[in-house]
Amino acid sequence: MLKPNDEHLRQITPGFSLRNLGVLCYNAGFTVWYYNGSSDELSTILEPNFFKPAADLICELDVVLVTSKEKTTSSFYFANGPKGEVLLKTVNNTIFL
Repeated sequence: MLKPNDEHLRQITPGFSLRNLGVLCYNAGFTVWYYNGSSDELSTILEPNFFKPAADLICELDVVLVTSKEKTTSSFYFANGPKGEVLLKTVNNTIFL
């Protein structure tokens, strides 16, 4: 348990953190994730391989809701790049049709 004088330990460090990634729901091999990226700019989160440390947990076409430093929440889906990169693509109305 953090004590009041441990406030410096509460600060979030920029960059991917597995503890900021959580499952919102799972069904039939499909997962909807939430990532609290409030210490990172959205442009940083969208860089290829930002989510590479979680590559063994996420699947292509899983959806992730991301909150960024700009205090916005956006929805994306995971995709594999041509060189094995972990990419985020914007969810649109036709992605699941």
